[in-house]
Amino acid sequence: MRVNGPGSSAVTLKDLAAELGLHPSTVSRILHAETDTARGAAGPATAQRVRALAEKVGYSVNPQAKGLRTRRTHLFGVIVPRLSDLVLAVIYEGIEEAADEANYSAFVMNSRDEPTLQRRKTEIMLSRRVDGLIIGDAHLDGDILNELTEREVPFVLMNRAVPGFPSATCDDTLGGALAAEHLWDRGHRTVSVIAGEPYASTAVDRTHGFVSRFRALGGELP
Repeated sequence: MRVNGPGSSAVTLKDLAAELGLHPSTVSRILHAETDTARGAAGPATAQRVRALAEKVGYSVNPQAKGLRTRRTHLFGVIVPRLSDLVLAVIYEGIEEAADEANYSAFVMNSRDEPTLQRRKTEIMLSRRVDGLIIGDAHLDGDILNELTEREVPFVLMNRAVPGFPSATCDDTLGGALAAEHLWDRGHRTVSVIAGEPYASTAVDRTHGFVSRFRALGGELP
């Protein structure tokens, strides 16, 4: 039997079935099953034969085709504002590790924090039939989030929060307050704040936390 590789035609499911003397549907169910009993398609010995031959000839299950049958691709899409952000890079590594442990895969796209590009990247991910989205570039207006909710697309926000939507974030208000206390404790009484983007909850919450705490301590702000 031929082996998949450069310059060779791909081994098909029917090829495997013919080599093993099994019906193609039996081979398909075994390769798409999660247990050795292959969800009733065959016994453990037969399932092992099928998987061993598939590995030997380099046959791999097409995740998109599998997704059409199971309605799951075991794939997450992650959207971030920029890949150069060290914090987001570390978060993505954690996402990938957790996804791998759950037998999922994740891929990331960069929106540059531009709504038009964010929408385009979101549609690309949905066209790949991802099981869900992890959104790291959410804007406080929440327009695209409302649309995803109406379309029943599973998603969670990371790093940024928008009221009414699930998110995994830090307490940015507290972070701003701690920064204010740090400056106050070092004797600074008049300071200025260079705030971040007004559409990002991280910037809004940190600024609010800083200003509120610094004024409460008796400090002055322009």
